[in-house]
Amino acid sequence: MSRYELFAGFRNRGTGQFSGPFINEEKLSAILNLIPAPENPKQYLFPDLFPLINFVNAQIGEGLKIQEERLTRIMLQQQEKQQLEVLAGRYEDLFTQWNFASSVDEKSKQDQQWKEVIFQAGPVLRLLREAMPEQTPVSKWSHELLYKTEQTGRMYVETLLFYIYARAAYEPSSLARDSNLRRYCSELKEKVVAQLSGRNGDLLLLSAAFHQESHYSKVWQLIGIEDKASADALLISQIKEKQACRVEDPNALLSHYNPNVEDAYSHTIKIQRYPDLQWKMVCVLWHLFDRVSHLEALLDTLERHHESVDFTRTGETREKIDKYLQQIACGESPQQLTIADI
Repeated sequence: MSRYELFAGFRNRGTGQFSGPFINEEKLSAILNLIPAPENPKQYLFPDLFPLINFVNAQIGEGLKIQEERLTRIMLQQQEKQQLEVLAGRYEDLFTQWNFASSVDEKSKQDQQWKEVIFQAGPVLRLLREAMPEQTPVSKWSHELLYKTEQTGRMYVETLLFYIYARAAYEPSSLARDSNLRRYCSELKEKVVAQLSGRNGDLLLLSAAFHQESHYSKVWQLIGIEDKASADALLISQIKEKQACRVEDPNALLSHYNPNVEDAYSHTIKIQRYPDLQWKMVCVLWHLFDRVSHLEALLDTLERHHESVDFTRTGETREKIDKYLQQIACGESPQQLTIADI
């Protein structure tokens, strides 16, 4: 694990120390895939998202307490605290509705409850989108910005999971074609990548290349570059833009006196070496981006294989997903959720 990779864990509010379970965010996102049916690898089971939703909800609850305590200590941020209280209240109402809908057994009554989850999710997503921080110069990134971005983004993704869960229960055949869901995913990604647009992205790309290579790929993907070769080419072009200065050599003839003289030139660039905070923020942004990308990939897979996806057997996947969460919480490296695992 990279020094700054994120995990889902709990922070002790008294000591500030983290405690388990420690769950790597990328492994958590891996749950968001269709699972091949054990009897036929060309058939798929829709994953039971219930364990994931409940786990992330516990993380959100703990995070809200921490964020509220921080804002209470800073009286100047009363408006931020009020906004947090509104968001937390709307989110809690939605979770309560989703939890109630999950407990209803009779199909005729279920549909109305799932419809209510879908209806409530839209306004909550809009509120969370507006609450996501606007772009801030990388040199001014703060712990408050990091916590707000992480917590707001986490609630946004959790609300997307409520929406997907409810749509899959209400009318699974049209889930992949839900244009609202696609739009909600795109809107969060736009907010995330906006933090690295312009000068922020240039500075972080250069710094990662020379000081934090483990985060280089995160940065170039967040700023919209397709591959490492293109990112390297961008860095070279930035270096070329710097004015070239001849390296002085008292024993060498000047080239304008003799065209056959070999001389050297240097390009001086200033590279920021950012502290841990900036790279933790990059990790927060990256894992939000990655989680939504997994959701989009899930919808794409559903659209391609819509005729061969079984939504009625999600219960068969719950035990496996619970086991998967337990394994990564213990620091193990579980295999991908495949046919052999069910």
